[in-house]
Amino acid sequence: MKDATETPDLVTHLRRPGFWSNGMIAATALVVAMVVGLAADVVPRLSAGKPIGDILKQFSFFGVVAAVTVLVALRRLIVLLRPVAPIEFFEDHLRLPASVDAYGAVSVPYRDILSFSLRGSPIQPQLLVESKKYIFLFSGDMFVDPDGARTVFAAIEMRLLSLPDGHQILEQMDRRRALAHVALRKRTVVTQVLLGTIAVFWANEWLTGAFNTPLGLIGWGAAVPALVRHGEWFRLIAANFLHGGAFTVWLHVGVCALSLYFLGMVVERLLGSTRFLLVYLVSCLAAMTASVVADRAILSVGSSGAIFGLLGALAVFNLRFRTQLPLGFRQPLRWWIFILVLNGGLSLLVPNVDLWAHVAGFATGIVCTALLCARWTQVQPTPPVGLPIHFLTGAITAVFVAGLALAVRNKAHFDTAAELSAYRTVLDDPRINPITLNDVAWTWAIDAKVSSDSLEMAAQAAKRAVAAQPAHPEFLDTLATVEYRRGHIEEAVRIEREVLEQEANPIYASQLLRFLLARTKSAGPLFGKGLSSTNLGLRFSPVTAADKTDATLTLDLETALDEPVAILAAVRDHDERVGFVQIVVGPGPARALTWGNADEPEMNTWSRETRIQLLSVDLDHAPANPAGPGNPTAPASPAATADHHLQFWPMDHTINALP
Repeated sequence: MKDATETPDLVTHLRRPGFWSNGMIAATALVVAMVVGLAADVVPRLSAGKPIGDILKQFSFFGVVAAVTVLVALRRLIVLLRPVAPIEFFEDHLRLPASVDAYGAVSVPYRDILSFSLRGSPIQPQLLVESKKYIFLFSGDMFVDPDGARTVFAAIEMRLLSLPDGHQILEQMDRRRALAHVALRKRTVVTQVLLGTIAVFWANEWLTGAFNTPLGLIGWGAAVPALVRHGEWFRLIAANFLHGGAFTVWLHVGVCALSLYFLGMVVERLLGSTRFLLVYLVSCLAAMTASVVADRAILSVGSSGAIFGLLGALAVFNLRFRTQLPLGFRQPLRWWIFILVLNGGLSLLVPNVDLWAHVAGFATGIVCTALLCARWTQVQPTPPVGLPIHFLTGAITAVFVAGLALAVRNKAHFDTAAELSAYRTVLDDPRINPITLNDVAWTWAIDAKVSSDSLEMAAQAAKRAVAAQPAHPEFLDTLATVEYRRGHIEEAVRIEREVLEQEANPIYASQLLRFLLARTKSAGPLFGKGLSSTNLGLRFSPVTAADKTDATLTLDLETALDEPVAILAAVRDHDERVGFVQIVVGPGPARALTWGNADEPEMNTWSRETRIQLLSVDLDHAPANPAGPGNPTAPASPAATADHHLQFWPMDHTINALP
């Protein structure tokens, strides 16, 4: 704490920067990118009828990030109302604002300063000060005095020179600058080759439709524990260069590529290209092996385990050679805390993050780097590489090249039989979660060219998903669709009726209409006991412009009913499916029932060519008491009365496109 009686020798006043600093712009761009990516992933799922709750719970971590960003923005708005603390020089320390958003300042002993420099425009330069705990960056426009940055720079230099060993401290800073100058001139060839390899594999995944199915990456060499145990060892290698959709396919490969780029730029320059490649490849193997041994997921892909190996290598340099590293090659303690907390949060909140791969990669990077640099006493700009390291790196590189070649060969021969064999091995795993089972079954169910063998496996997967969560309407809908594709239309109708009773969703209604039309086409309308087309009919009267009469739908019931019935009909305009109508009628005498625009506003939009096609008159699914005033506990509808009600669902066009 600052002594209240202590008077600073020099004070440089600062002003708060505007709200849109570089950091705030970057954070906002990140949130916008996440929102766009989330929308790109969620909208197609919603269009396919997936419940919003099941979708959004997979992205809870990104909601946390967005919430934190909003809180930071609100805090900045509040902070802008208060003045920023000045930079003050005292006899043995100086005080600086911890950040542009800080309320107060922190004390930094002159001896703890590791580097300081002026950067950017010579007219209004930025001031960068690095200490053992903090990094301070002040833009030129933050200084009230136009020469404020230069004044602070000169004052720090003068204070350091006044220390007994000040000249040695400044010489050490010069050596770090020289090391940075040499290191930054070195090309990072291995990092660029690795990024290129990832890009090539990702492009091939995209072009071959590997992202279109939940298990599509298996053909390219994803690390599937069951298949690795069957002898497909190349998956431990190939999986490190594949990326899928933990959130979206763009986000997964984008985050990994950026992380590899920034860490590779630093670690390769510190280790040298040969040692860097050795650490990266060994971390790849260790991370993917740990993932397979842990066996917590159906498949694993991604370079994140190897990237954590690079993070472990950087940790070794920061611990052993911290005082020798130039700025940019070492990170403050707060940075390490942030990285570890962030990735811990990812592992807890995002189900698809492979914790064991990250832990194994990080530990491997630490061990490998510690062994490779065991005899180093200082960081070397161009570290020599001995023959054993060359041989070991060459050997493991050859293994990786062979593994990638086998993965490409496997994909080339991954025909229908091989695909079915691989999928059968995966789906036989008793620990596979019902969501994955359902997604696999649905993918096959909507494939126009699916084989009968695949449909059989889809049925098994869908039944397992339903057995795990019997009341899940989405799983039941998938099972109904699979049965429909297998030709079991009556079973598909039965299951879809259950789904619609659980959740009155237009998508499920459109599915039921699709199945009923198929049944009607092959067997005609299905009537209950005592009812037929001779004593029951539906007719539609369109809007009449001349006398401004609303459209009406009339049910002609020419026989008495002893129990409720459910009448199902298709609304068609020529060959186009307009929608699906369900009418529930209670017991009573023969009569005619009419519904108009007040009951169902959609009727007035139906054209003069609209026809009503009777599909089914069902006793089994009719409620004992139809919805309406006579049955207040039943779900009411706009077209409900005491003894009958009508429900209309417009046809969902995404369902129209299904095979």
